[in-house]
Amino acid sequence: MKIVRKASILLMVLAVLLVFGCKKKKDIEPDPEAEAIAKLVSGAWVPTAVTLDSENRTADFTNFSLTITENKTYSTLGVDPIYSSVWPSSGSWDFKSSGSAIPDLTTIIRDGSLEISIDVLSETQFVMSFTFVTGSVEGTSSTEGNYIFSMEHN
Repeated sequence: MKIVRKASILLMVLAVLLVFGCKKKKDIEPDPEAEAIAKLVSGAWVPTAVTLDSENRTADFTNFSLTITENKTYSTLGVDPIYSSVWPSSGSWDFKSSGSAIPDLTTIIRDGSLEISIDVLSETQFVMSFTFVTGSVEGTSSTEGNYIFSMEHN
């Protein structure tokens, strides 16, 4: 009889623990920075359109590709030598610090100084714009100006 009583008490305790011990998992909020990085690093980006001061320069970037990595580096291929200071073969990037724990996910700082605006970022499209001037990254006057790169995955 003692065994049945102890088993009954044990079952009641287990039932109480199951009812009150199982809490709903809190909805895990997605990390916006991780989501943005996942989109950026999901493959090589190739230009569909490039403008320099509103002038179409897409033909100058037909062999260009940009690969961005999770460890906040980038590499390029197919850069016409005249644009090698606009797009070096490799370097580093980070999101712009916003003064809080969450960075500005609409702005990339490339190689510590060039500020690039992210105008569109999705799984398939990346549109960025920046102003390149002599001295920002050792530019030449013929490549200075306001760039817009519309990119898609290769």
